[in-house]
Amino acid sequence: MTRRRPPRPPPTDRPNPNPPSLRGNSYASFVRGVAKDNLVMVTWANFHYLDFVENWVAHLRALGVSNFVVGAMDNKMLKALQERGIPCFAMNLNTLTLGDFGWGSPTFHKMGRQKIALISRFTDFGVDILLTDVDTAWERDPNEYVQRPELRHAEGDGDEIPPRTT
Repeated sequence: MTRRRPPRPPPTDRPNPNPPSLRGNSYASFVRGVAKDNLVMVTWANFHYLDFVENWVAHLRALGVSNFVVGAMDNKMLKALQERGIPCFAMNLNTLTLGDFGWGSPTFHKMGRQKIALISRFTDFGVDILLTDVDTAWERDPNEYVQRPELRHAEGDGDEIPPRTT
C-alpha cells in the first residue's frame, strides 16, 4: 500500500527576516512565543535535508500543530526556511557539513553533541522540549500525548518514582 503525502498547506507563519541565533534575549522570547503549554517541538537540519524538513513541517501543519521550530545548521538552510515561512533559528554550525552526516562518522558524532547543547539552551529558557529527528513523520498531534498528566515530569523530591535495582 502506498501512503499519500499530505498536501502542503501554505505557510501560516510569517517569515522572520532576522531569526534569532542561539544566544540572547531575542532567542528566549522567540522560544517562549512558539511554545504551547510550555512545550516546543524542535528539529534541525542542514540544507542537504531540506526535503525532510518540508515533510516534517507539512505533517505538523496538517495536524494543526504550530509550536515547532527548526534549527538551521547552515546559512543556505536558514535562507530556505525563511523563504518558506518556517519558524527557524540559526544554529551557526557552518563548520559541520553541507552534505550527509554519514552515520557513525566524526561529523555525525559532533552533530550529536550539538543536539545536547541545543536541549540545554532550550531548557535554560524554562520550556519543555520535544526534540525529534527530521525524518519523523507525525500522524497525530504529539502535544496531546506529551501533555498527558501521567507523562509529565514530576517535580518534587522524587518520592513518586520507585527505586530501581539491577
